[in-house]
Amino acid sequence: MTDSTDSIVTKGDRDVSSIHDALVMAQSEMKNPVLDSVNPHFKSRYASLTSVRAAVLPPLVKHGIYVTQKVSCANGQVSCDTVLTYKDGTSLSSTLSVPCPGRTPQEVGSAITYARRYGLSSLVCVAAEEDDDANAAENAAKQVTKRTSSGKAPKTPSEMQRAVDIFESIKDLPRDEKVSAWKLMDADTKALMKEFSTKPQKKPDPAASLNEDIANEKEPPIDGG
Repeated sequence: MTDSTDSIVTKGDRDVSSIHDALVMAQSEMKNPVLDSVNPHFKSRYASLTSVRAAVLPPLVKHGIYVTQKVSCANGQVSCDTVLTYKDGTSLSSTLSVPCPGRTPQEVGSAITYARRYGLSSLVCVAAEEDDDANAAENAAKQVTKRTSSGKAPKTPSEMQRAVDIFESIKDLPRDEKVSAWKLMDADTKALMKEFSTKPQKKPDPAASLNEDIANEKEPPIDGG
């Protein structure tokens, strides 16, 4: 979910109609940006930040308006202040905040790009993507129907791949080291490993005994003990 706010800033007692008039002229020359990217989840096309900038900046600059975007990160959200400033100092601005649960540079960078793209395209009123409301609703409905009997949503492919990677890293370890690795895992990782271990395996798993212990929510026994 996103939040946005809009404001008009004046320079002293100047009439804000100047930036309004300039924006009218700029928008009359704008075209929607080229949809140059594809959303892999919904199979829909959208305009990248580069495409949005290419579509809106030339008309804005031509009529004396420049764009700035200030980004901040706090409380699991990325906020982007997009400001259109006219040559006389008057300005229009809008703030868009989007969730950013991830902490890696790539995840934060993706959220920043998303906020900048939506913030700029919405402030100047251009369409930067296909109408995917129907797709979003359909996919949400599918996720509900695919929920397990326990009420939990199915694990994503990336989560299951993580489980595979963990198994691959520990399957050839001595049993005492497997036990140590298991004890160091947090509850979420243990739950993920348990779910993976109960799925049918295409090939015999060298760590079959470990799979069985995880499936039964027990710590792997130590040989001879």
